[in-house]
Amino acid sequence: MSDEKYRETIIEQAKKDQSAGKFQSESAGFRSLVKSYVSTVSPDRKNIITKGLTAIFKNKNSQPKTLNLIDYLFGKVKYCKEATDVSYAEFYDSNGEMVASYSNGRWISYGTKAENARESELWGIYNEAWNNAARTSQRNSYEASTDTTIGLIDKSV
Repeated sequence: MSDEKYRETIIEQAKKDQSAGKFQSESAGFRSLVKSYVSTVSPDRKNIITKGLTAIFKNKNSQPKTLNLIDYLFGKVKYCKEATDVSYAEFYDSNGEMVASYSNGRWISYGTKAENARESELWGIYNEAWNNAARTSQRNSYEASTDTTIGLIDKSV
């Protein structure tokens, strides 16, 4: 979808959500739109993580059970964790930004600068459209209520 089409879709979603009394994450349509809009600049996390895990688990170098810290500090020995015992790993995209980490059985995904900027852009478009729709709705409600009030005034005096 083009950026202009996305913009139109975001504005329509905001109007729809405002009339339904929902705002941002309260709306499934909004949440879906955010995922779609941001995904256009997202790195391929699945591929990055797959390559990273493949590299970790291909490391079949047997390591001594004890590590001589002096040899390690002078670069004579490299320490590599055994592939069957991964408790922490970080995954980076081609720009050097961390996109995911694994720590003690828990995965965390991190937004890149491009993703965060695109999401902020969407929020700006959505919030402006939602607020405009709310003002229009209030104005229409006010006009309807004043029309009703004027109609109730006794004009026979």
